[in-house]
Amino acid sequence: LSYTPRYRYRVREGRKWYASSKYPTFAAGYEKGFNLFADNQAPIYDKLLFSVSQKINVSPFEEMDYHFSGGSFLHAARLYENDLHYFRNNRMLFTPSDFTRSFNLLPPYTASGDWWMEGHLNYQSQYLLLKNLPFLQRFSFDEAVHIHGLITEERQIYLEGGYSIGFMGLGRAGIFTSFVDKKVEGVGVRISYPLWYILEKRLK
Repeated sequence: LSYTPRYRYRVREGRKWYASSKYPTFAAGYEKGFNLFADNQAPIYDKLLFSVSQKINVSPFEEMDYHFSGGSFLHAARLYENDLHYFRNNRMLFTPSDFTRSFNLLPPYTASGDWWMEGHLNYQSQYLLLKNLPFLQRFSFDEAVHIHGLITEERQIYLEGGYSIGFMGLGRAGIFTSFVDKKVEGVGVRISYPLWYILEKRLK
């Protein structure tokens, strides 16, 4: 279930096309695991999720995107490993996911069986650092800064910061550093290639 206040739209050929809104999108979800049969060992739990997200066009050359979410197992009488809440994580050098709403250096299979809160903040600009150099201004690329954070019932604050360069929506290359309780945990390079975007462009 999601809701965006005052979402503007256009009507084209009798169909409604949503355009934009000055307000964030609020979303909530609920999951329940239960036994259908008395002798069945199915998972039994109640999970509540919520999120708020928004993309803001700061200027014709820059935009900001944020996504904050959290959740909790309100009741968990029986949980299996695949019922835990896992977090999006790009562990491979090449990934089809973008850098806006996923982690890049989080330990594999990081999950929560109690409660969690995560946040993703991204700032993208046509003229951030390198593009201000005169000899690079004729090239088509943009730059972005990424900040990701996570805290779970283990009470350890995980932070991730990164810088990336994008090439006309066809892909991005970035370098990221992770921190756990204010200590450097790791450094890594990631290359994103959004296949769906490329295929959609070709089909059009």
